[in-house]
Amino acid sequence: MKSEELINVCQAVTHGHERYVRNLTRNTEGKVIHCRDDCLEVEVNGQRQTWRFEEDLTVPLRA
Repeated sequence: MKSEELINVCQAVTHGHERYVRNLTRNTEGKVIHCRDDCLEVEVNGQRQTWRFEEDLTVPLRA
């Protein structure tokens, strides 16, 4: 994800808006729960996962 897209997703989540992302490495989609300095916390099928920026290629999806 480009840094501008990441900033937009994290700002939206911080302000209470739902944002979804696709992990191209794991071929999974999930809802962003929390943004951290080096990762996203994402809910996938009711379970929380941590997707690290350097390991997991993600793209934003529509809210």
